[in-house]
Amino acid sequence: MLIQVRSKGFFHLLSANLLLKVFGFASQIFVAWILTPEDIGRIKVLQSFMAIFVVTAGFGFNISTLKLCSENRTPGEKYYLFKKAISYTITPLFITYILISGLAYWNILSVDREINRLMIFFALGIFPLTINSLFFSFLQALKKIKNFAAIQIFTKIIGIAGIIILTYFLLIKGYVIAVVLGYTITFVFLFIYNKRKIRVESVKVLNPFKKHFKYAIYSVLANFTGILLLNSDILILNYLAKDREVFGYYSFAVLFIGLMRIMTHTVQQISFPYFSTKSQNFTKWYKTYKKYNRIMWLFSISILSGSLILIPLFMKFAFSGKYESSIIFFIILCIGWFFRSNVVIQSGALFGLGKININFFITLPILIISFITIYIFASTYGIIGAAYGVAITGVFSLIITRLSFYFVLRSEKQDF
Repeated sequence: MLIQVRSKGFFHLLSANLLLKVFGFASQIFVAWILTPEDIGRIKVLQSFMAIFVVTAGFGFNISTLKLCSENRTPGEKYYLFKKAISYTITPLFITYILISGLAYWNILSVDREINRLMIFFALGIFPLTINSLFFSFLQALKKIKNFAAIQIFTKIIGIAGIIILTYFLLIKGYVIAVVLGYTITFVFLFIYNKRKIRVESVKVLNPFKKHFKYAIYSVLANFTGILLLNSDILILNYLAKDREVFGYYSFAVLFIGLMRIMTHTVQQISFPYFSTKSQNFTKWYKTYKKYNRIMWLFSISILSGSLILIPLFMKFAFSGKYESSIIFFIILCIGWFFRSNVVIQSGALFGLGKININFFITLPILIISFITIYIFASTYGIIGAAYGVAITGVFSLIITRLSFYFVLRSEKQDF
């Protein structure tokens, strides 16, 4: 199994992601050393809003591109569908930026006026970031994992260097500028790669918008609810947290949870195209699901064990006690991460079958539970309550996803 996974490009993408996370994590640690806990909290809120608005800006066409171009089509048809996806994205992209600017200008995004002020410029990053997502989906669909990884490494290292330098001299303003520039640099290199390496004549496909929209509409709904779910604690605390310094400690703990998500994201990235190509054969599709599900459990258990030992020690000693208050938040959040990390393979398997609408209907009740649980616990117990809410939601997420998946599994098995 290890050899098969390697041949599919898993270790190329994994090594790329690990390298990027190491450099990215190092830059965030450097940023945390320079900035105050309050600014770390502001950065996390900015990142959370960016993740949400990128989904609305892309409107699911990155996912429809991945799905359609992973299917058995000619290279020319795949390239045609990719170019159409770019054209379809332009309208929601501009609408999203106008919406963000308006909400920030009227101080609606946050009770912290500094966040609203920074968001107007930070949101410019949705333009290159949204198009980058389409490029990467296209490369994933073509299974050009090595190219995907190489571009990631080269451009992200440049961006990370920019973050360190500009944050050192301009503090949080420099961080915001560097992030937007980093997204833009990635876009430039992807554009050049597309022009030089993807030399394919487009072959027209009938009803391209209908084909894209079939998957895009439920993709944007599923991804929107998914992103809200991942960031629900930050979004709620953005409005409820009165002590912005403690909120900064919480956000610092979330930074390490993001580092742990690398395995989840990598396995998910690799699995998507292979579920799609095997979607016409239930036996092969189910074998693929079982394989990647075993990989996910193995990784998540290993990461959880190592993280609970090493990361609290790092927090305690690396900053001479500056972020020691983040340890308790991290330990609790780890529990939520563990349960959530073991549901993404089910989502990927359903994606491969084209059941993107099912993912939305699974995520929606979990999102509602998340917001209610985190809000109640945060209102009652403060910021520590939000961490407990995340852990409880993680358990509900695993239960609901597993039950829904096996219900769909029985139904699909009868159809084949």
